[in-house]
Amino acid sequence: MILKFGKFEHIKELYENGTVYMQRAENYTNLDHSEQGDKNENLTYLYQSSGIKSLKIDGQEIECVGNVKLKVSKRQNPFIFSTYALMENKFINGKNTISKKCLKFGDTVLLITDLDKFFQLFKNSLDKSDNFYSGLVEYIDEENYHGDMGIMKKLKEYKHQHECRIVVESNLYQNSKSITLSLGSLKDCSQMFSSKVLLDTLRIE
Repeated sequence: MILKFGKFEHIKELYENGTVYMQRAENYTNLDHSEQGDKNENLTYLYQSSGIKSLKIDGQEIECVGNVKLKVSKRQNPFIFSTYALMENKFINGKNTISKKCLKFGDTVLLITDLDKFFQLFKNSLDKSDNFYSGLVEYIDEENYHGDMGIMKKLKEYKHQHECRIVVESNLYQNSKSITLSLGSLKDCSQMFSSKVLLDTLRIE
């Protein structure tokens, strides 16, 4: 199952009408929000200085200290929709271990129980030319990782979000910073709860 935390009015609109708001990945670098904002979103590469023989900018050699984060100008900047992946390993002795930090996203949560139906509705709302995929975000140790980053990797400081990320690459909205999709009612495949009540009471038996 997946969870979508947010403000009551937004989650209610998602539940009743399937209204999905997606921003481009790069937008999150400028958000002043402890959970949503991430200045390192959509990095292209993360290199440790110990693995770099030399680094030159405009012909001038630069001394590397610590790690080096790079973004290339032609990197992907797709639209993303972030959810919490609720998996069996998120329960200990039946009780959920979802981080209380998730409460910062909003006072209401949508528990999506039928993923097949949800993803089909999502796909149906898109143009046939759109590229649509989803997956679990991989969390990277900034002090040790050396290599490619990309849209499905984030730094481990966000590991508590256990994100299942839905990604849309669209040629129809090349100049748009955000898109709004209409999936239709999600009442048959989800349930709405208070975020606090769900975190305090959700158990698996």
